[in-house]
Amino acid sequence: LTAVFRIDVPIIDVARWARVAGAGINNDSAELREAYMKDVITRQVVGAYYGYAAALALRQSAEKSFAAAEAQAKLMEIRTRVGSTTELDLARARAEVQRNRQTVADAVSMIATTRRTLRSLTNVEPPDAIPEWADNMAAEDTLENLEKRIDQLPAVKASDKEAKAGELASTGAALTLVPTVSGNFTENISNATGFTGQNATYSLGLTATWRLDVPTVANISGAGALANQARLAAEKTRLQSRDQINSDFQRFNAALIKIEAASSAGAAAAAS
Repeated sequence: LTAVFRIDVPIIDVARWARVAGAGINNDSAELREAYMKDVITRQVVGAYYGYAAALALRQSAEKSFAAAEAQAKLMEIRTRVGSTTELDLARARAEVQRNRQTVADAVSMIATTRRTLRSLTNVEPPDAIPEWADNMAAEDTLENLEKRIDQLPAVKASDKEAKAGELASTGAALTLVPTVSGNFTENISNATGFTGQNATYSLGLTATWRLDVPTVANISGAGALANQARLAAEKTRLQSRDQINSDFQRFNAALIKIEAASSAGAAAAAS
């Protein structure tokens, strides 16, 4: 009877070390991608919520305008009968009724669409009425200061991590040309001792392996190309994020002006 026990332990394997480091970075990148998706969903929910609220307000305003246009059209019909106005004025009043009717239909359609979107994003049934809220109308920081914090965005962080992982993968592929060194321990136990007279014998050894073939060289070239793609993707993400910040900043400032103008117009209409 013979039993053999063997243990092989890698001592020097720089290519594997690089791959292990790259795996850790990929794990961090996956977590950052999850945070990025949460941000994306948050933006979608906020946009859908305000879109739904705006659609409700638009329908309310359109219904009031529609009622006022109908009343004006009826008044014009009476005036036309008594000859105090022309048929053209009556036609204009009726056209205004139809225009407001279209606005109401558009608002109803927008409510249905945004309501469905909001329900799909949150799995919560939106209320029939949105409570009034007080928005923060304060101006944001300058565009320059906002762009300085671009490296804090999860998408940019994840892209940078992926570029770093690509560089490590390329380095690991190149390091496959470096010989690997491993140690081994073997113990042989047998009741057939032979001439040695020993039931157990063991041996220790070091093995250096150097592999050089065409696929290895091709993998080095491919890993380098993938690393370059990852770096370009990271730069593209940074540029897109900067453009998104600029777009959001401009739209926000324009929205502040529109809100101020709408508030002034509403106050003037109420006073008249």
